[in-house]
Amino acid sequence: MEQTICDFERWLSLKWSSTTVKGYGWELWALARKMPGRGPLEFRERDLAQYLAERRLLGGVGDSAIKRSVAAFKKFFGWVCKPSRNPAARLEWPHVTSRREPRTLTTAQLESVLASCDTSSVLGRRDCVLIGVMVDARLRASEACRLRVEDIDFENRRLSVVVKGRKWHVRKFTPETKSLLEMWLSVRAQVVAGRGDSGTVFVSVGGKTPGRALTASGLRVVFRYIGRRAGLQGGFSPHDLCRTFATEATRNGAPTRTVQVGGGWANMDLVQLYTRALDVDQIDEFLPMRGKLG
Repeated sequence: MEQTICDFERWLSLKWSSTTVKGYGWELWALARKMPGRGPLEFRERDLAQYLAERRLLGGVGDSAIKRSVAAFKKFFGWVCKPSRNPAARLEWPHVTSRREPRTLTTAQLESVLASCDTSSVLGRRDCVLIGVMVDARLRASEACRLRVEDIDFENRRLSVVVKGRKWHVRKFTPETKSLLEMWLSVRAQVVAGRGDSGTVFVSVGGKTPGRALTASGLRVVFRYIGRRAGLQGGFSPHDLCRTFATEATRNGAPTRTVQVGGGWANMDLVQLYTRALDVDQIDEFLPMRGKLG
């Protein structure tokens, strides 16, 4: 079982992000420890169902954790077994209910978040450009952490980044974000000096690992602090900026197709999902009679 998991992780790393590989690997190693001595072809559906039930009842884990376990098992055993022998094929997906309505920042909230960053300090400069780049270029947490200095084209205000699925995407950013980037990079060299430069745009400032590349988990901690400073209630997460990108671009008059291309979404359905925060008032300046009476 152990060797098969290692082989699976190597195979998975060819197409999936390191976060997914690590998460799925954790689930599979936990299963192997719980049922030692079994080969991957010896598992049955009832074994996996019993394991998941014990995690829920005895371990106290919630639907989100069970969902990741199911995803890992379906992917792993689908890779190992023939479809007719896959013990995870019929495992049911748990229904995950969000604890709160996904946040989309209003224009005022976005301005408050930016204003909460004291750009006279090194930390404030990093936090401010972090928000600017992520909301302009519609970057996920892991994508922002992977962004490298060498992949920024300042002249054309473009950046290239590895996105979900190990694909390269090109995104745009505004002149305002360009100024923030230049301001941050002017002091970034001091932060990483003598510590080994990772080459990533965003690095830790202070703490136990100054100069190290930010991680996705570290980025979420940064966002919690930013949210508190900005007075946001109910938490603030990196993914909030993905919805904010789509909504703000639409409010600014961008056609839906342009929002889709600019945000790197595969289809229009995702754009509609990420712009749910729009309300009827957004149509006001586009109504047919506006300006018709001279």
